[in-house]
Amino acid sequence: MKEFEGEPLAPHIMQYVMKYDGDAPREDLVEYLLDGGAAEKQIDHWIQKCLERADISQPEEGMYRR
Repeated sequence: MKEFEGEPLAPHIMQYVMKYDGDAPREDLVEYLLDGGAAEKQIDHWIQKCLERADISQPEEGMYRR
């Protein structure tokens, strides 16, 4: 079983975005989650959920900030 398989992605998304002082590119975030075993169909769901809860923000298209 891979690292993220079957678990909520929000903590992993926030942790990854926090690594960046400025903006975290969406492409890199998605690749990180896929490499960790996240299901592709779940990635957008969890990113949207994090945006709705204000866990992360999207100051410009394709970039996320904590």
